[in-house]
Order: sequence, then C-alpha cells, then structure tokens
Amino acid sequence: MEIFVCRLLAYVLIYMEYTFICIKTQHMQEKIWALLAAASYGWDNYRHQADISHAYQMLRSSGIPKENIIIMIYNDLTCHTNNPTPDKLVNAPDGPNVYDGVPIDYSSKDVTAENFLNILKGDKDAMNGNRSGKVVDSGPDDVIFVNIAGNGGPGYVSFPEDFLFLDDFLEAINWMYDNHKYSKLIIYVEASYAGSLFHKTLPDGKNVYALTSTGPFRTSSAAYWDEVRKTYLSDVFSTLWMTYTQDEKISKFNLLYDTLDPNISRAEEYGDLKIGVKKLKTILETTDKRMLRNPSTTLHLKDTVNSINVPLNILQSRLKDANNSKQRNKLKGEIKQLKDDPYNCAHLQKFVNICSNKGLKKDLVVKAIMYGKDAYPPRQSSQNGSCSFSPGTVKSFCSKYKRKVISHKEKGEWKIVCQDSILELTCGTSKYIEINDALWGRFDKSTCGTYPDMYKNCTTVDDTFIRVFERCQFKSHCYINTTITEFGEPCVYFNKYLMVNFACQYDPIQYETVTVEQSTSKYIKCDKKTSIIIINAHWGRKAAENDGVNCLSYLSNYTTDIVSARCDYMHECKIHAHTDWFGDPCLGKKKHLNITYQCIGGKK
Repeated sequence: MEIFVCRLLAYVLIYMEYTFICIKTQHMQEKIWALLAAASYGWDNYRHQADISHAYQMLRSSGIPKENIIIMIYNDLTCHTNNPTPDKLVNAPDGPNVYDGVPIDYSSKDVTAENFLNILKGDKDAMNGNRSGKVVDSGPDDVIFVNIAGNGGPGYVSFPEDFLFLDDFLEAINWMYDNHKYSKLIIYVEASYAGSLFHKTLPDGKNVYALTSTGPFRTSSAAYWDEVRKTYLSDVFSTLWMTYTQDEKISKFNLLYDTLDPNISRAEEYGDLKIGVKKLKTILETTDKRMLRNPSTTLHLKDTVNSINVPLNILQSRLKDANNSKQRNKLKGEIKQLKDDPYNCAHLQKFVNICSNKGLKKDLVVKAIMYGKDAYPPRQSSQNGSCSFSPGTVKSFCSKYKRKVISHKEKGEWKIVCQDSILELTCGTSKYIEINDALWGRFDKSTCGTYPDMYKNCTTVDDTFIRVFERCQFKSHCYINTTITEFGEPCVYFNKYLMVNFACQYDPIQYETVTVEQSTSKYIKCDKKTSIIIINAHWGRKAAENDGVNCLSYLSNYTTDIVSARCDYMHECKIHAHTDWFGDPCLGKKKHLNITYQCIGGKK
C-alpha cells in the first residue's frame, strides 16, 4: 500500500511539473499588444491626451515593450500657447510629466477612426506610408488592450476628422475573432455615452471585455482642475481605472466611486465579464512606481465636472483673470455664444461637413442629425468627405430653431411629474411632440411634498433638457422614468420632480408602420434615395388584445432605442422580435413589435 501511494504521489508531482511547464511555455508565447488613442484635440480636451500618455507610461513600467504599443495623439498641446510648461503634460495635480518619452505613432490628420480600425485589425497595407506604419500585429495567443479617451455621443466616438461608429467597431471585432487575432480583447473607453458602443450589441462568447466610463445614456465627468493651466487634467474614469490598476492595496474597482458625488456616472461592464477589470490589473503588474498617483490624492467634489460644462468653465475662469477690456469682451462673446448654443451647432457642422447622402433635404437632414433619435450621424459618412451644406445653412437653421424654441416657451404646456413616477407626453397620431424646456430638481416648498425648511432651489443644470429631448422630440408620444438614476441627485434630502414644457405640432409627413410578430423577423425598407428614421416602437400587447390591460414594454427595455440603433439612417434593416432583446412584459402570451418610421429624403 505504501509503495502504491508513493508511486501515485510521484505521478501527481510529475503531472504538476508538466502542467507548470505547459502554462509557462504558453505564457511565454503570449504577447501583450496595446492601442492607445486620444480621440480629440484642443486645450479644452487636454485631459484626453494626458490620460493616454499616462496609460503609455503605465504599460511601459509594467514591462510591455514599446514595439507592442501603438499611440494615436493629435499632439497639439505640448507647444500650445496656453501651455505654461512646454513639452510637458500632467495627469494629476503636482503629477509627473506623463508626456516624457511617449513615442507618438500617429498624430494630427492621421488620428482618424478609419486608421484606428486598420491599426487594430493589423492591416499593414492600409497603414503603409502613414507615419510609423505600426499596427497591432497579433496572433491567436495574444492579449490586446485598447484604450480610447475622447468625446462621444450615442453610438459613436468623435475623432478629430471622422467618427468611430458602433457598427464599424463591432464589425472589426467580429473580423478579428474570425481571423484569430487575439485570445482576449480588453477595451476601455472614456467618452460620454460610451456604453452605447456595447450596450446589447457586444457579441457573447468572443473573449471580449469592455469597460466604459458611462452607460449608454449618460455623459462622462472630467477631473482635476488646474488653476495654472486653466483646464482639466484628467477624467474621472481614467483616474479611477489607472489608480485601481496600479495600486495593489485596492481590491475592488467600484469601491472607488463610493467617495464621489453620486451624480457622477459609474463605469459599466460589457461582454465577457469573467475576464473582468481584474484581468488588466493582473497583466500589468507594475514594477516601476514613478508614474503612480499619490496614494493620498482623492477626487473632491470641486475637482469633478460634467464634461459638457468643461468648455464653459474654462472660458469663465479665463474671464475672471482677464487683464484688459478687449480680452474680457472677447471672452464674454465666446461665453454668450456657448450659452446660446445649447444644441452645439459647431459640432453639428462637423456632421454636416462629412455627410455624403446628398439626396436628403437640407432641413430634414440637419434636423435628423441634430435633434432626431439619439443624433446618430449618417452611416455613409466615411465614404465621401464632401457635402453640400454650407456653414451659413447650419447657422441659419440653428438660429431659426432657437427662435422657435423661445417663442414656444410662452405657449407650450408645462407638465410636472414627481420623483419615481413615469412622465407621459402624448400628441395623438397626426401631431408630434416639440420639447421647449425641461428642469429636474425642486423649485418651491410644496410641490411633490412639503419642505418648509427648504431655503434655495436645487436643480441639475447639465443635461436634463438633452435627456428629455432625446426621448421625446418628434414622437407622437413618449415615456420617461423620473428617477435619480436617469437625472441625478441635486438635493439629497428632498423629493424632486421633473418639469417639462412641450407643444404639439402638426406633422404633414407620412409615416409607415410595420408589425413584427414574436420570434419572427421582418425587413424595414426605404428606397435608395431615402433613409429610415424610427419614430417609435412598442413591444407587448395593447389593452384591446389583453383583457383591457396594457402590457407594453416602453422605457424599461428601451424598445425604441434598440430599433433605432439598428435602423436609423439605413436604407434597409432587419428586426428580430424576441424577448432576449425586448424583455417579456406579458408572460405566457404572444407579443408583437409595432414600429412607426419614416423615409426621409428625396431630391432637393
């Protein structure tokens, strides 16, 4: 018996040694690749280039060779007139120069979404002759880390020259999986609405893990105001994930959010969650501590701001320090222009300049891009850089629209709904909703509860109007949950309410409808001269079909958003009516998906 046990133990030890050798050999064959992209430019966006530079330093200090790291940075800041420390970028107060030694592979006009995707896929031919020409030359055993820092919107990240659309990104990921380009793909995205790139779209079972600064419907937050540089040095998400990755004492990533303002959007995870945020921490076992943030450095409330407000805060700070009347008047003009332009006409001009579908009528295109469902840019934009819309056209439209909003504020109807309820706006079948104003918080002592000790109004001033606008504008009816998750927490100890001013406008445009029965699919089609715009989508059963009781899934499963993401600005799209996508509001009963859409376009 003793001899048998000894032999068995020997076999076990031999097997363990063999297994260790196999694991070690596999680890030696595995390469770590990184693609780091700062997808913005300009002093207002200082933090994005600082974030990416810091990420490079962290990767290098972890032993990843610089040959395996590709850097995309516009590189307009180190010699910028506003930079008091030329050739230096810092990512935290009193922090080190994170720009030191960063080998930028692609800068200026080469920082494009098209190049980003070619680099990620390892397309050497496409990148030949472009700056360094480096690509992610990975194989089936390799781990790829992608970090993007920039500005975004629903379904895209904005690059200086073009846009990274969610379907282009997902198409590249699928291609990489099919061509065995990685063993694990880890993606970190710092941008407003970053979650919309992966929300219910990232394919399962492909060893892809994505961590985003926000969910699909929230804006991101900047951090670390620098009084000398007059800009923000970092982003909340970038600060937290790098702090977590570098500090072995921090065991859980989400705990870092607990000390922050509850209005700040939390990071969201998508894809293969078993990879998780710990995987990158394990891979990057930092040995060089020079680039670590000061452990005592924490994010205070005054250090964080909604990214939407960054340009305004910078201008107001510069105005405070202006030395002469000429400079002050110039800054006041810029501030007024920014405040008078809540819909960001300048950003709209970028959409318009790259659009290629010239068959669409000017007013409909501009309206659809700027105020339509989730503001998705035209899908064909990357194919043609020309466009017939002049800056004057856009400016004229913006001015006309803003005058229209102001005139309607006096005429529109105000609707008030208390916290944790559902706001319903409806205009019938022949009219559409036009949102004039939207406020969230408290503005008196008696509405939605009595608070005699309330001494001042409390309201969120960042994106309440934008949220309501995105949900309801140009629809015949809409629903919105009035929760702090959706609108933030401006006053912790008081009940809040949502105030919306809207008007119903006659809509001469003809709509099309299609019904898709559960577990089936249908195509929505427009002719080649027009594009689809989803007006609304309802999933479930109406009262007349369900013993007098509605069982319709609206906001809870973002039915309209899901359909819009698949169809808006396409000539044709295929929709599957399945509970995996839209939920199950009527258990055990057959449901259907009712879609209302229009085909916009025609000859000008």
